[in-house]
Amino acid sequence: MTSVASTSYYSSPSYRTNAGSSNRASESAYDALYSNQQRETKPEAKVAVDTSGSGVPIDTTPSTATTSFQGKLIDLSSIFQGSDLPLAKPVWELPEDQYRDYLETQRSFLEMDERVLAQQHTRYPDLSNDPRFKPYAEIVVKGKVVATIDNQGIAVSKDPAWSERYRDVMGSLNGTVGPDLAERTAKAIAKALGGRVVKQETAMNQLSFERFQSPDPWIDYDAMKGDKAYAELQERRFDLQKLETRRAQYLSEVA
Repeated sequence: MTSVASTSYYSSPSYRTNAGSSNRASESAYDALYSNQQRETKPEAKVAVDTSGSGVPIDTTPSTATTSFQGKLIDLSSIFQGSDLPLAKPVWELPEDQYRDYLETQRSFLEMDERVLAQQHTRYPDLSNDPRFKPYAEIVVKGKVVATIDNQGIAVSKDPAWSERYRDVMGSLNGTVGPDLAERTAKAIAKALGGRVVKQETAMNQLSFERFQSPDPWIDYDAMKGDKAYAELQERRFDLQKLETRRAQYLSEVA
């Protein structure tokens, strides 16, 4: 089956929370990642300074940071374990520029992993019954259906050579996607083939086509919260909050 369309085509709408979801309609994709963050206090993070004198802080305590490689989560702490660098200042006692660099780097990694997790639990609507993809008209030549045009204006034929023979006809019909384009497409093809247009019961008009809204992709929050990676991300965010609190305490002590 061969499909031929104009250079204009249907573009799916942007993300919107599923209306049938039990979650709040206005809840953003990542709100759930920032809740339920009460965790037990972990040992305070320590850093080591590169003996070369660069002064770059290195976190020598086990980290919960992970990355995805070939579909698997890898604990980044395993890469740095076994370091014999001497312990130096805690992270919260670093100079302001080094502390900010460390904090922003950790936040960036965390937010990236949160986006990945949300994407992994994104669900997409079933568009098999979307009226915009239903037939607008058929082209009949000598009693035989040779092409079908859907409500978007996309023409489909079972003849493998059809797209090459009538590509020029389709290329001249650029315009707004929808039934108006479908009507022009059907007439142009019928004229070129010496056939007739048979409008279908599922044909839409341009106004109803443009006003139609199908469900957008949504995030399955229940499944996401049940994911082991979700708890790990929550703990990483809580650790950063604790670090900021300890930093504020340190600055007040040395002021």
